[in-house]
Amino acid sequence: MSASIERVTALVLCGGEARRFGADKVSALLAGHALLDHVLGDLPQAWEVICVGPERNTERPARWVRESPPGGGPLAGVLAGVQAARDEILVVLAGDTPGAGSLAKRLVDALAAHPEAAAAVAKRPDGQPNPLLAAYRRTPALALIGDSGHDRPARLMLDLDHVTVAVSATAAQDVDTHEDLSRIEREGWR
Repeated sequence: MSASIERVTALVLCGGEARRFGADKVSALLAGHALLDHVLGDLPQAWEVICVGPERNTERPARWVRESPPGGGPLAGVLAGVQAARDEILVVLAGDTPGAGSLAKRLVDALAAHPEAAAAVAKRPDGQPNPLLAAYRRTPALALIGDSGHDRPARLMLDLDHVTVAVSATAAQDVDTHEDLSRIEREGWR
């Protein structure tokens, strides 16, 4: 891996309203740990971690930031994280996707292997790319988002020149409902 890729910041989105879940999703327990702690625990220890959303206690230290004003959606959260980051390589992950941290290094490696690309985006088995499970180069991401991500779709990030990385359904599974969490538990999470 090149020296420029060794410095990576993970941006973990923890802000949503969790309407379908009915409670703070990223704090929901899976195998005795919060969903967010599963994400953070699988990230390389050398990486800086910035969580975007209301601050919570976590097993791994993280720097917390908020989009301004709060509640502008995932792209506003990405922008807040990008603006707070110092590294040129950023991995964007959703805090309600417990397998996301385990995919982060693969995404960075894919980006390193394609220096012409601005992003490496996870592609689920259904063929859909997930802009909230991706590695980005900071400068083009910031240029694309501009000065506001509020109320704009996160899929805008797919406008960046990107490569895709095939990932398993299990690793890419996010938790939107209690049924999602139960299914992940039934399937034998780790």
